[in-house]
Amino acid sequence: MLQYIVAFSFFALFMVLIKNGLIVDGTGVPPYRADVLIKRDRISAIGSFSTKSAHTVIDAMGAYVAPGFIDINNDSDHYGTIFSDSSQSSFLKQGVTTIVGGMCGGSLAPLIDGSLISMRKWMSSQIVNVNWHTVGEFFDVLQVNGIGVNFATLVGHSTVRRAITRGEQRDLTREEIDSFKNILSRAMSQGAFGFSTGLGYSHAKMTPYGELKELVAVTAKNNGLYTTHLRSETNELEESVKETIQITRDTGARTLISHFRPILGFEQEYEAGISLIEGAGATLPIYFDLYPFPFSLYPIYRLLPLSAQTGKLEDMLSAISSPHIKDELVENFPYLDGGSLIVAYAPSAPYLVHKKLGEIAKNHGVSCAEALVFLMKETKMKAVVLYRDINIDFAIHRLRHSQSIIVSNSPSVTDHGFLEHDRLSRTFPYFLEIVANMKLVPIEDAIKKITYTPASLLGIDNRGVLKPTYFADIAVFKDSEIRHVLVNGRVEVSKGDLVGSGRSGMVLRKTK
Repeated sequence: MLQYIVAFSFFALFMVLIKNGLIVDGTGVPPYRADVLIKRDRISAIGSFSTKSAHTVIDAMGAYVAPGFIDINNDSDHYGTIFSDSSQSSFLKQGVTTIVGGMCGGSLAPLIDGSLISMRKWMSSQIVNVNWHTVGEFFDVLQVNGIGVNFATLVGHSTVRRAITRGEQRDLTREEIDSFKNILSRAMSQGAFGFSTGLGYSHAKMTPYGELKELVAVTAKNNGLYTTHLRSETNELEESVKETIQITRDTGARTLISHFRPILGFEQEYEAGISLIEGAGATLPIYFDLYPFPFSLYPIYRLLPLSAQTGKLEDMLSAISSPHIKDELVENFPYLDGGSLIVAYAPSAPYLVHKKLGEIAKNHGVSCAEALVFLMKETKMKAVVLYRDINIDFAIHRLRHSQSIIVSNSPSVTDHGFLEHDRLSRTFPYFLEIVANMKLVPIEDAIKKITYTPASLLGIDNRGVLKPTYFADIAVFKDSEIRHVLVNGRVEVSKGDLVGSGRSGMVLRKTK
């Protein structure tokens, strides 16, 4: 009898019981009341377990129990906070248990020349000590370092391309394209989940369609995801969407259009793009992602005219001395006023964080355009800003679209110099709040957009659904308040507070 009690107690130590909750399992079926039993890192069973004992019991009465949220367009790798804030606590507190990096053409691996040149637009090279080249080596470093959420990555087009061309903006030779294809195949064999392009950035904007088609075909052959930052999100948006649909049709790749949001003044182009995506979606696996806020997050150099977004940041700093720069800034960003731009990050001038452009202009007795030039110089072109350029009414309407996925498109921002702002730290709770208050979609459809759909699009196995044998990545929430979060069976958030090790995440590697 004593042996039985000891054995029972031992196994109970590795069990978590979530009881009395409304299960929203991620597949789109309506909620139902049940308990969830977790053993070690997996869901053991879903049912009624009122007599079960467990080391940890979570009473979810009145709350929803859902799969942990998957942020399929995340910037923690771009800004280096995957290392400087390895717990990713601002995402844990949102219910996020998996983040996906390598978006918009920039990834931390593979590094052909050991350089992060393509990432300099986002982060300081001082944040990361690079001691890897391949995707496999990067994954090993990240796992040893530890991470609070699961992490997956794509291969960034610009990361590889700029290493091949040594930063030159030119067409690739036949030999270079073949080399690129081999690099991409090898990276995916080591666990990368796909391939991304940042065609809206100056270094990739002129990439020929033929090059893209060959690389996306390699992605499709390896059953990967293709994501793209469109060549144009404004006046040439329709043509950019058509190009993306064509490449999806030509290659058969699953495709995600990144941060596809309605830019102010270009709502008509946006709606035309939506119509194209809807039409293609009838026969092609094409989706788009967006977030429920009116602000875009930009490295400050992105506010320069495209002709000045070339070379190193030092070259861009020199370019802003042009007498025409202020006029071009106003012309390119017509909504540039005192309240439309907020400094979100300024590593070399932290006193500017949280300041609006109007405050800076007033403090220096200059126009908003002149204040922006000052901001670029004062921060050595390394600031990150929130710019109000999105038609939020159009964006909220499209949150319900059957082909939309909700993402943060931001880095973890906990205590590392970033502005505390809902746009950076509350995407998923705010989405749930909008769903509840505006009755956008049923809760089961809302949860599917941030669990099962991104998991299946990316090709992540055994996550994104509450199901026996699946990994126990779980979010418990009431209304829009995240109460409890489990990552791989370990409680990381309890009653809204961080309580875990901040190291429960896994590096996810594509296996098929």
